[in-house]
Amino acid sequence: MDFLEIGKQIANELENLGAKKIELLDVSKKTNQAKFLIFCNMADEALTKTTALQIQEFVKNSGLELLHTDGFIKGEWIIQDFNEIIIHIFTETSRTKYNLEKLWKDSKNALKFK
Repeated sequence: MDFLEIGKQIANELENLGAKKIELLDVSKKTNQAKFLIFCNMADEALTKTTALQIQEFVKNSGLELLHTDGFIKGEWIIQDFNEIIIHIFTETSRTKYNLEKLWKDSKNALKFK
């Protein structure tokens, strides 16, 4: 299974759904928890929730299994763990507050949308 290709497909779908500042980071040499992390942000909590549900449905066809999701109740930061790919969908405020990209700053950005 080509996880980079699946990650790119997810990133493209996020862009189609209106996500902003999409980043696909290759963390395979930094952790054994995942191969790729995807970060993006949406305008508000309602859109993070809707986007998370749509991505979950989109990923079903890729062969990845959703192992865990968290943050759905508040919607400020939703994490979807598909084992090899972990998706973080933030509101802009939460993304700035937690600044997770800083933790992974040495990771190769496999894809970056504007």
